[in-house]
Amino acid sequence: MRPAVVLQELVMSPSMPPNAQPRAFSIIELLVVILILGVVMAILFPAISGARSNARNAASLSLMNNLSTAANQFATDKRTEPGYFNTTDMAHIDNGTLAQPGRGFSAMQNMLLDLLGGVTDQSATVDGFNIISVGPRASGAVKVDTRLLGTAPSATTKSYFKPDGTYLAVQDTPEKQPGSVPAHRLLPTIIDAFGSPVLAWVQNKSPAVNFAGINSGDPQTAQFYWATNATFLRSTQLGKLGKDQTVVGNFNRPGSLIGAGLDPLEVSISLEAILGNPAFPAKLVSGNPVAKPGAPRGPIIFHSAGPNGIFVGSNERGGNAARGVAPINSIKYSSTDDAMRQGEFDDVILRAGN
Repeated sequence: MRPAVVLQELVMSPSMPPNAQPRAFSIIELLVVILILGVVMAILFPAISGARSNARNAASLSLMNNLSTAANQFATDKRTEPGYFNTTDMAHIDNGTLAQPGRGFSAMQNMLLDLLGGVTDQSATVDGFNIISVGPRASGAVKVDTRLLGTAPSATTKSYFKPDGTYLAVQDTPEKQPGSVPAHRLLPTIIDAFGSPVLAWVQNKSPAVNFAGINSGDPQTAQFYWATNATFLRSTQLGKLGKDQTVVGNFNRPGSLIGAGLDPLEVSISLEAILGNPAFPAKLVSGNPVAKPGAPRGPIIFHSAGPNGIFVGSNERGGNAARGVAPINSIKYSSTDDAMRQGEFDDVILRAGN
């Protein structure tokens, strides 16, 4: 039998009438397909989201490593950590407190004046855009040419750090950088791969009594001051994600455990856990049930809020654990258990400096 005849017999077989149309899916079959697709997406989406988050975490860590290299090179050349203004001025109450916003000049912005350059001739005329006047206090503010940042040597320093433009951005509204004078909202800061500003905690090298304090107006000096990052920790719409860092009441809504709205004691205890070296023996202070760090993680600590955009969030695993032990709303330092280990908080931190 010829192939053409065989084909004709197959086509004309009883199982497929001559004028038959392909059978459409039934409603049940469509629902089964949709259900299967939904299950597959439910399995794949978290994996894809997690991979994207891990990639951004890695990018943020790489950025902070580059910052660390630049800071180390500056310290080698200049015999001091980067930061145009000293820690006492940066921590001055004029720059911000838990109770009141101040001039809103951050430690990272201060550091970038040395690492990016940009400080220009102080006889230059301030135009409120290209030439701006910046600093933690009105007295002693310096003039910066924003066009020189990271692109060329300035009048006072070379450029140590030239980040990809993706990681250099302004926080251009009062909600993003509360209390800041307009000029500080024109001065870029480093942002992580999630679009949130990276904090820089810089150690006060002067003799200090406390490990962490709110500002330099406190009764006792401290190694690290909250006020140096007050402008971002007071923010109600920080970064690309627009996250509120403040906490109202006792965990009534998610916020930062070092954000404005908490008791000063709670904030300083959390700073000790974040900035203290977990591998160093704790100091036990008479009459104080909370262990104190014996040493910092480093002279400079870079701090990314991570995927959720909130610095040590109150609704993260570590934040939930902070509720049970007084004083509440604070992370406790331990020399045997790193409070910032992966899983407790999604923050990314890195030590820097020589």
